[in-house]
Amino acid sequence: MKTAPHIADATPANDGAFALVEVMVALLILAVGMLGAGLMLNAAMENDRYNNRVRFAQKAAQAKIEEIRSGGAAKYPNRSGSERLSGNGDWGSSVPSGWATREWSVSEDPVSHTEKIAVTVRWGKHEFTQVSYSK
Repeated sequence: MKTAPHIADATPANDGAFALVEVMVALLILAVGMLGAGLMLNAAMENDRYNNRVRFAQKAAQAKIEEIRSGGAAKYPNRSGSERLSGNGDWGSSVPSGWATREWSVSEDPVSHTEKIAVTVRWGKHEFTQVSYSK
């Protein structure tokens, strides 16, 4: 006498294949991973752009301090000033022209008889200040 096959015995012939749900879950995991990698790359590029501008600001501030120290203070009788920065100059050309302003002031300390030179470079909501003292 014949018996009915058990349900457990009724397996599909292509047992090694993936189901549609498994493939969709794998694609979802891959998409989330790719999105995360893209966001990290974007953050790294923004950080690199910011660091380039800080480096530019450092060089622009140092150039003004050296100019004032080398006798250029006589060119500034009011002992302060400001200017828009261009992207070219000795401090590099990797930034757009006119993106920042450079302000400086020279003051004397009557007690220590030192000259304080303060230079601030501003761009957007950021700023970099460098101060130098000399006798």
